[in-house]
Amino acid sequence: MIRANHRLLLVFTLFVCCPVDGAIYRCIEGSGVVLYSQFPCTNAELMAERSVSVIVSPELTTSERLMLSHIEKNSTALDRASRKQAERQHRQREKHKTDKASLCRQALIGMANLRAHKRAGYSLSEATALDVREDELHQQQSQNC
Repeated sequence: MIRANHRLLLVFTLFVCCPVDGAIYRCIEGSGVVLYSQFPCTNAELMAERSVSVIVSPELTTSERLMLSHIEKNSTALDRASRKQAERQHRQREKHKTDKASLCRQALIGMANLRAHKRAGYSLSEATALDVREDELHQQQSQNC
């Protein structure tokens, strides 16, 4: 943020600073690219004299340097924390997938065992408990498979 503000200030001073006379040369490279320079080059064309702006940028104060340092450290810490959070979320998604697959397998195995138990025979007192267990396994199967 501060770095961007300093750049903005630099661009702003381009338009505000005091003009100075100087020569500008127009150079055409072999590829046809046109460059403007304060130094002559081969096949240079001297442009008509115009006022040229010189930018004198003030040095950063100690407090500004400290502020920039603090911002850079915070930015680095935020980036690191963001990466850690993304990794943690990825691990949780992967674990959730594994947990769902495990719960699905458990439900399928439970249903197979329940069917085998019912085929082998059961008492009337077990019927209600087996029906409740079957409903639970159906629900677990529908949620995870």
